Amino acid sequence: MSLVTDYINNEAIFSFTSETAFTLPSYNSRNVITLKNLSAPALTLTAAGSELIDGNSTYVLGGNSTAKIVRGEAGWVVSEGSDSSITGALTVSNATESTSITTGSIITAGGVGMTKALWVGGLANVAGVVTAAATTEATVGGLGSLITAGGIYSAKKVITASTFENVTGAINYNLATQGAGTAYALTNTAAKVDLGTTDPVVVLDKAGTYLILAQVQLEYTGATVAAETASVKVRRTNNTAADVSSVVVVDLPVATTLTHTYGVVSIPPIVYTTALTNDSLEIFANVSAALGAGTIDASATGTKIQAVRLY
Repeated sequence: MSLVTDYINNEAIFSFTSETAFTLPSYNSRNVITLKNLSAPALTLTAAGSELIDGNSTYVLGGNSTAKIVRGEAGWVVSEGSDSSITGALTVSNATESTSITTGSIITAGGVGMTKALWVGGLANVAGVVTAAATTEATVGGLGSLITAGGIYSAKKVITASTFENVTGAINYNLATQGAGTAYALTNTAAKVDLGTTDPVVVLDKAGTYLILAQVQLEYTGATVAAETASVKVRRTNNTAADVSSVVVVDLPVATTLTHTYGVVSIPPIVYTTALTNDSLEIFANVSAALGAGTIDASATGTKIQAVRLY
């Protein structure tokens, strides 16, 4: 090891060629020491007496690397280095604000790796891609891999492989039931369309606001119609039963023992809000009066109900 005796700006320079351990002498009159490890093995430096380096009695200087230590209020502090290790806490009292990658109290030309948490008290600006490797599922109560107390703004689209949800459930949550089974003969009393196998019903198992879409396909089966009409609607059958749509009334063409497809009757879209998690919505239908002969049927084909959660 050679000690350079030409001090510049109150700085001492140590160069090590083969040592793996060295005890720093006490330099009460020196404020800066540059340490140069010119060999491959790491060098363990021990502070003199009760002095500390970055809060510890020892400091490891990597092979073929340089470090500069500065005398602080509580001992020596590593201010800059190459491939060096800090085993104690590092406190920087410089309060320069960062407004770019070249300003601030800590500036590095390389990356920063850390194994524990990072807390930022001000703005965080990232020019590249941000990757959150955590796979914690988001649930109500502040869980997830990305948590914010404020809003999120994106200048471009947001894509998810799962569902968007708010605190009450999934957004764009879709429930749909296509009727299946035997055609239902309408009576002159409003009743649910009962197809036997699968009735057109949706159970809203999440609270929220939904867009409800419903339709019925009507068929003439040997029907004799004089001046009758057919009516369809959506009705909640539990939690205080009530109609949730207007009643759609269609005029039935006059016919005598006709078997024919009348067509699809669509109920206008309904915006429906519930705070419950089990509202049951069903399609009801009826004719205005008993026919002279035959029936008007709701067929499984073309009879369905759908609920899409908006928020």
